[in-house]
Amino acid sequence: MTEASRRQDWELARRDLDTLVAIDPERWWWEVVERVNITARQLKRPIEAKALVAQAIHGVSKDNPHALIELANTLLNREDPAGRDSLLALEATRSANALTFGSDADVAHVLKALEAAGKRRERRRPPD
Repeated sequence: MTEASRRQDWELARRDLDTLVAIDPERWWWEVVERVNITARQLKRPIEAKALVAQAIHGVSKDNPHALIELANTLLNREDPAGRDSLLALEATRSANALTFGSDADVAHVLKALEAAGKRRERRRPPD
């Protein structure tokens, strides 16, 4: 947590996190996730937060299963529907599962739930 976060200066906290992520996003992988959370929750910019998640999943976090599953969970658990994206969460979770060779129980649990939800959506979809 930065000093700006302690003071609840969320704009400054976001800039601090942007700086750390720019220096070394692999080392500061949790800060990648926290930047998304601050953008969505404290700054109330869920669409921007979702875009940050997509950038991270396809870029700086694509090889980090811990970051991928945290980012997937942020997409699934947003209060504001504008910040949710189950398909992007599924993509991140599948990548995390592949990176862990299916051995991470948390990843497997989220993947199973997302795939089951996808099957339910398919069954509810009207035929063409």
